[in-house]
Amino acid sequence: DEQSLPDADIVLLAIPLGAREKYIKEYGRRKIAIMTEKPFAPNIEIHRRYLQWSEKIACNYMRTYFSSVRQVQGLLMSGWLGDIKKIEITEGGIVGRTDKDSEHYQTKKELSGGGILMEWGCHTLSQLTEIMKGYSLTVKDASITYANDLDVEVNTIIKAQNKKQSIPINYKISLITPLATKSRYIGEKGEIVFNHVSPESPVQLMPYEPA
Repeated sequence: DEQSLPDADIVLLAIPLGAREKYIKEYGRRKIAIMTEKPFAPNIEIHRRYLQWSEKIACNYMRTYFSSVRQVQGLLMSGWLGDIKKIEITEGGIVGRTDKDSEHYQTKKELSGGGILMEWGCHTLSQLTEIMKGYSLTVKDASITYANDLDVEVNTIIKAQNKKQSIPINYKISLITPLATKSRYIGEKGEIVFNHVSPESPVQLMPYEPA
């Protein structure tokens, strides 16, 4: 019963995505601040509903605070790359046994909200929007492979657009294909490469030799 939920100054909802609605609605009605685990919502309709229900709700995507993200932002702002030609982001690899039975929430689309894109990709896309502030991001093409109603591989082409330039972004995330986990920002003067999943990843700078 939602009415029996305790009062608090702040509530952390560390529960499956598909089980949050009634709690957000009730704590929103009480005007209690809410923090949720990632991802925030399974689709834009529910996202907007949560924002209507609660004036004090937030979801922390911790990877936007990685040192590497701040370093890459600074490098791009400095013009070290020159014009950015393209961005390539990959992550994943073949995953073995998970020891999660059919009743685990991550094996159920309704509770987990989806598959690999929700579990992993939301962090990476959040990082991307943080690094590419000032650009509008548009998905131009996407192919998705499903297993048991959950996405296990997603391959997308995204366009980053601002007043000066349009940058293609290739993003692939997979549980079924071996992939190196890394981000590459490729410009006219060189490349910036880092592991966007690791908080301790160094940022590699690879300048091109003058022709």
